[in-house]
Amino acid sequence: AINDTTNRIEAELETLLEFLGIAGIGAADYGKTLEGISGQLANPGGIKDLKSVIGNTLSATRAMQERNTVLEEKLNVSSGEVSRLKEDLEHMRREATTDALTGIANRKLFDSELRRAAMMAMEEGETLCLLIIDIDHFKKFNDTYGHQIGDQVLKLLADTLTETIKGQDLAARYGGEEFSVILPNTTIENATKVA
Repeated sequence: AINDTTNRIEAELETLLEFLGIAGIGAADYGKTLEGISGQLANPGGIKDLKSVIGNTLSATRAMQERNTVLEEKLNVSSGEVSRLKEDLEHMRREATTDALTGIANRKLFDSELRRAAMMAMEEGETLCLLIIDIDHFKKFNDTYGHQIGDQVLKLLADTLTETIKGQDLAARYGGEEFSVILPNTTIENATKVA
């Protein structure tokens, strides 16, 4: 899906460049027409010639305006399509990094954010804490009360984590009934309070 959307964005950008190329040619032609008219105005032959020059100017200007109107419509359509495609990509990115059940970050996002946070902490000499949470006896709970109730427990825990953290902190579902929280710029004492 990402490749398809990327290909569609590239195709739209090529179309936009084509439109801009056509517009550039039209503007260059209009510029040449105006140069010719300017030359004719420098040596007007009479009223009849002046009327002809004015008529040619108006005709060239109308043609340029029509081309610009068509170009503007095409650019608006392409711009709208590019915006929709960008939204599609953002939606796919969120889906790829969000746990479907709980709505918080998934393992993939957790791994990349932990790497990023660890690098930032080392580079800036800041503290970094990590909480790992595991629901004890969850399999037995699921077997006793059913997976639907178990899913509700996982959602509740995810909501609780989300409400508890702030700022740069990231709560993630690490796997099954395991969760984690990345706490950048957090001392061990403050991480203990959050835990």
